[in-house]
This record gives sequence, structure tokens and C-alpha cells, in this order.
Amino acid sequence: MDSSVVLGLTLLIVPVSSLAVLNLLRRMLIRWGSISLPSDRGLHSHPTARGGGIIIALWATGALWAPFVTSQGTWIGDAFYFTSLVIVVVVGFVDDLTNKLSAGTRLLIHFVASACVVLGAHFSGALQSDVVTPLLSAAVLVFIAAWSINAMNFMDGVDGLVSGQLVGVALCVNLLGIVDGVDLENFFFMTVLGLSAAAFLRVNFPPARLFLGDSGSGLIGLAVVVFAVSTTPDVWWIGSVLVIFYSLFIMDTFTTLIWRLLRGKHPAAAHREHVYQLVVQRSGRHQDALLVYIGHTFLIGVPFSLLIIYETMPAVALVAICLTFSGVFLVVTRRLISGDLQ
Repeated sequence: MDSSVVLGLTLLIVPVSSLAVLNLLRRMLIRWGSISLPSDRGLHSHPTARGGGIIIALWATGALWAPFVTSQGTWIGDAFYFTSLVIVVVVGFVDDLTNKLSAGTRLLIHFVASACVVLGAHFSGALQSDVVTPLLSAAVLVFIAAWSINAMNFMDGVDGLVSGQLVGVALCVNLLGIVDGVDLENFFFMTVLGLSAAAFLRVNFPPARLFLGDSGSGLIGLAVVVFAVSTTPDVWWIGSVLVIFYSLFIMDTFTTLIWRLLRGKHPAAAHREHVYQLVVQRSGRHQDALLVYIGHTFLIGVPFSLLIIYETMPAVALVAICLTFSGVFLVVTRRLISGDLQ
């Protein structure tokens, strides 16, 4: 079948079929007892079904086997990418249903899944570098993948934040690909993720009736890394652009950790001190945090990404500038909001 026909059918089938089953999935999850209760760490005041991200996971794992996801890769590399996603999804969904896995067990499994990403990158040739050794590249990639899984899980505390951000990133990546003249078949995987996330927003947009759960948020965190690793050899700017688009996520995690350590707080203890959480506590509206993060994607991410594509400055310098800007913005926002909340 012609690839353009496949893309056209995807644009129709993914969102329509996802919308068709979301309410049924929600009722099933409630029946199975997969419910997130209000807690000191969360920002919700009523019980909400969780685990709905399984619908995004099913589409993502299916899309990974499309013949044009990684044009330079081998089936062995794709098999390891697929395995990494399946591990995170299955373990996440089990935890959504039982809520019995310890944090240490989940983290260990996340590192195993991250190691599978490294193996996929190895067999597809993505770990080759003239700058650092393959071993160092592998270690860094394992850390990034495991961090991304857990970061998305943390950020899922605000209605629509993770799924909405994914929709924005998928749209921007495709628009930038058009600007750069890239064959959009390279972005099929991200397109499927974005379309399924857009459908999921119907029940996840504030006030949420269904949460992603660990199966969905963890899948999104790892899938973004898989997309970057599998696509970068062909579309060189993808890795830098994804860091820029997720720079608020990255720096919110980093600055919150530093802020808590400086105050003698345990970094692993449950809390509601991320900036996105403070925004919701200050305004009482999940939409405000969503607006800040998605607004950053378009207003900051797109201009910086265009500068990378047109090679106006070294990509590393532009990424560093964007991360610094995001960090300063978050620190200032934290100080302003913390003063109001006290």
C-alpha cells in the first residue's frame, strides 16, 4: 500500500477508533478498581479512573512496526525498541490495576526497559559517535530514558498536561519537518502518538474523567526517547528539538530537586512543590498550568527549533540557552507563587 494512503488512513483511524472506546475503557477501569484517590501529593479532590493511557500505548507499540518508522534501522533494533515499550506498558498497567509495586521495583524495571532502548540503538547504529565512546553514550541514554519515564509520571498530576504537551510537540515536529523538507514518513511514530493523545484529551482535559496512569505516562516518556534515538540519524535536529520542547519539564524537575535539597527535604518524599503544581494551587485551575507549558512549546520551542534547523548557532549552544531561560523562568515563577501561597 502506498505510504501516503497509510498516513491518510492513520489520520482518520487513530483518533476515531480511540474516541470510540474511551468511555468503555473508563467504565472497565472503574469496574476493575483502577481508581486514583485524592492524596497529599496529588491535586485532585475526587476519585478518578486511571490507566486510560493504555489506548495510546496500543497505538504506539503498533506504529513501531510500521516499515518506515526507522528507515536505517534493522528489525532487531525495532524489536528491542518494541520490547522496551511493552515492558513499561505492562508493568505500568499492572500497577494501575493493583497499586502494589514498590517504587524501587518500578525503577528497576524502568532501567531494564531503558537498557532495551540502548540495545535497539546499538543494532540500528544510533550509538555511533565521533565525540564520545559507545559505552558512555549507552550510559547516558539509559539515564535519560529512565528519567523521562519517571518525569512524565510525575507531570501527569495535572489534567491534560502530559497528553496535551505530547499533542503540541507532535504538531510542532511535523510542522518543522515540512519547513526542513523532511519526508514526514520519518515522523509516523510521533504522529500516531500525537493523534491518540489528542483523542485522549477528550476525557483527560480539565476536569479530567480519566487519567493516563503509569501505563500511559511511562509509555509517553519512553516513546519520546525512542522516537528521538530512532529518527536522529536521518533527521539530525530531532534530538535537540525534543530537548527544547520539553525544556520546562526537564528544568522543572531539576530546579525542584535543587530547591528541596537546599531546604533539607528528602528528594524522594511525596510533595506538591513542582512549579506546575504551584501554578494549580495558586489559581485553582489545571488549565493555567496547561497553558503555560503548551504556550512554551509554541512560543519558545518553535523559534529556537527554527534557529537549529537553519544552523544560525551551534545546536548545543541553542539548547543550553533554552534550558537556561526555562530554568530562570521557573525559578522566578516559583518565588512569585510561593510568596502568594504562604
